[in-house]
Amino acid sequence: MPAATTLSRISRYDYFAILGSGTYVVGCVCFLGAAICNSGAKLSARATASWLSGEIQQHWPIAVGFLFLAFLTGNALRAMPVNTADAWGLKWLNFLTKFRPTKKNESTQEWKQYHEALHTDKFPYPKMLELELKALKLALNNAKWPADFEIPPENTRHSMFNFWKAEICRENTQAFEFTQELEGRVRLFAMMFWAALVGLVVGAIGFALSIFGLLGSGWVFITLAMMIISALIGIIFLTELRRVRGQEVSSLFIAYVSLTLAKTNSMDPKAESQHGHVSQSHFANP
Repeated sequence: MPAATTLSRISRYDYFAILGSGTYVVGCVCFLGAAICNSGAKLSARATASWLSGEIQQHWPIAVGFLFLAFLTGNALRAMPVNTADAWGLKWLNFLTKFRPTKKNESTQEWKQYHEALHTDKFPYPKMLELELKALKLALNNAKWPADFEIPPENTRHSMFNFWKAEICRENTQAFEFTQELEGRVRLFAMMFWAALVGLVVGAIGFALSIFGLLGSGWVFITLAMMIISALIGIIFLTELRRVRGQEVSSLFIAYVSLTLAKTNSMDPKAESQHGHVSQSHFANP
C-alpha cells in the first residue's frame, strides 16, 4: 500500500535522527561515567576506554542496553521544542551579522527580501510566505486563483500550517512524504543541537572534575576536546536550522498552493485547457 510505504520511509528517517543524537549523548555520558566509576583508581582516558570496551565485550547485554538507552534519549530529544532552538539560532545569526562585512551588489534584491523575511520573523515566517505568494501569483498570473486565497491571520498561522499538512496528506501521499522528509531534516538539526548542548554540559562537568584532581591523567584534554567538539556541532546545526526550516515551510506552502490551484482550475475547463501546468499531475511531483 502507498500509505504504508510512506509511513515506513518516514519512520526510517526519524529513526536515523533519533539514534544519531541519542548515541552522541549516551556516548558522552557513559564515557565520563566510566571515568567517575574508576575515580579511585585514577585511570587515564585510554585505560578507561579499554576498561569500558572490555566490559561491553564480556557482558554483551550492556551494548543492547546502551542502544536502547540511546533510542530513548533520542526520543526525549525529539520532544524538545524546535521553536526554542530556532529562536536561539536567530539570536546567533543576528550576532554573526554584526561581524559580516556588507558588499554592494552581492545578491539580487529578491534574495535580500527573502533573506530578511526569513531572519526577522517567527515560525511559520509569514513575511517569507507573502513573498512566495507574490512570486507565484506573478508567475502564474493566468491561472484562476481563489478570491480569498491569502496568508492566514497572525493568531491562526500555526494551526493553518498543520492544516496544510493534513490536506496534503489526504490528497497526495507522494507530496506528503516529501514534506515529511523536510520536517524530519528540521528535527534532525534541532535534535543534534540539543545533543551537542548536553555533550557540552557533560564535558564541562568532566573538565571541572579533572581540574580538581578527581579523575585520572589526560582527562583535562579529553573533556576539553569533548566541549570543543560539542560546541562545534551545536554551532553548525544551530546556524543552519532556520534555513532548513524555512525550506520546509516554503516547500509545504508551495505544495498546498499547487493543490489549491489544481482543484480550482479543474472546475474551470477553459482555464485547465489554457494552463495545463496547473494540474494534479504537477502536484504529484513537487
